[in-house]
Amino acid sequence: MSVVAVLANPGLFMVDDAWFYLQIGRNIASGAGSTFDGTTPTNGYHPLWMGFVTSIAGLTGGGRDAMLYLTLVVQVALAAWTVALLPRIAAREGFAYPSFVATAVVLTQLTDKGWVSEGMLTSALHVTVLWSWVRGDRPWRTGVLLGLLFLARLDTLFFVVAVGLFTLPDVRRAAVLAAGTAITALPWLGWTFATTGHLVPVSGAIKSVFPVPDFSDPLEKLGWIGVATALGSLAGLVVALRATDPRKRRLLGALSLGAVAHALYVVLFTAPRWSTFVAYYWITGTLASGLLLGELLAMYFTLLPSLSATARPLFAGCIIGGLATAGSLKAVRSVLIATPDPTVRMALWLAEAHPDAVILTVDAPGRIAWFSGLPVIGADGLTQDYGFAADLEARGMPAVARERGVTHVLTYTIDFDVPWARIQAAPDGVNVRFVAPGRGTDAGELVLHTPEKRLTDFVPDGEDVAALFPMP
Repeated sequence: MSVVAVLANPGLFMVDDAWFYLQIGRNIASGAGSTFDGTTPTNGYHPLWMGFVTSIAGLTGGGRDAMLYLTLVVQVALAAWTVALLPRIAAREGFAYPSFVATAVVLTQLTDKGWVSEGMLTSALHVTVLWSWVRGDRPWRTGVLLGLLFLARLDTLFFVVAVGLFTLPDVRRAAVLAAGTAITALPWLGWTFATTGHLVPVSGAIKSVFPVPDFSDPLEKLGWIGVATALGSLAGLVVALRATDPRKRRLLGALSLGAVAHALYVVLFTAPRWSTFVAYYWITGTLASGLLLGELLAMYFTLLPSLSATARPLFAGCIIGGLATAGSLKAVRSVLIATPDPTVRMALWLAEAHPDAVILTVDAPGRIAWFSGLPVIGADGLTQDYGFAADLEARGMPAVARERGVTHVLTYTIDFDVPWARIQAAPDGVNVRFVAPGRGTDAGELVLHTPEKRLTDFVPDGEDVAALFPMP
């Protein structure tokens, strides 16, 4: 039911970053290079998933619907692989109620806004790594898989290191595993360093204050999923260290340690007012929490001696069925009550009304670019290059925008504050004070008057919160 809901209205289950992948992948496949706006080179993505999306773009010729739906089909296959393999891993390592574990883990992704992003690939590679590791495959194979996992989502580095630490009692095996990981990951790291002078994608660097910690708003940085999985993983780490079964200690310990280290990094080094609110940020923690939930369910049953051994699996099955039904109904309900996306409608209108336009947008650059086919500059800098923020700091957004040929500005028309802009409503328009992404410094102001189109022109019953203005 969840998958059907997603296929019926994919945009409801996608964050704007997902459209970045489609847009950049289509540009790479067409020969335009690794660029979002068609001009500026960018490395603002996780490379392995971009490889998948670029291949899909090549197979479909970059057609809008064909590319989107083939990507969704690939993700369904990846989710199915996770569902098939995760219970086998949990059962092999002695964890209770492995189907409960798989249901809890996969539902957090199927019903979340993580579709078309790298989450399904990250989950599939997590379980593939774990299967290779617990079976005792040759360490170089597990190492290669760990390298691929790192390239699927770079902040899985914490889990990669945790696997190495739990392998470390066998020094030779750990060394071979590390070599396999390095051989797989180093080519991309070398390429991005050679082309940008940095090892981290610009989209990650903008959100980070490393190495100087920032202690503000830890709960906002983590988001509710991050808080839940961090607490679950912390409890999982305690359970793992107290476990008498070495299999449980190793598997739950590596996942929990990686997840706790990741959460700690997010709390300390994420820039203020950025939030990691989507499930694909927290795959390692979701897996650890899922295993822990199975164990807690088994512990709960020990407190119910009247519940027979044959009735316990039935009771667990009812809980699993309830979780699956609730998650699926949530997804279906989202589709049934959805209204048309005015941002998409504006993008389609732009393609017809202003086929030569260049758009500067305060939000939703992915959807605007994908559905309009026009060059779009996102003020957040996530799809630009490393020089973008420095250029804004030195010359200001108005000068940079004019130099890049911007003809229109899409912005909120209410008082609104995001890390890269501060918007103040005015009686006849709006004032947008830009901030250099990742630097927090002033980047100039645009005073906008007389909007050409409002979102409510496309969805009259919607909220009047944003409008398209001519570039002054």
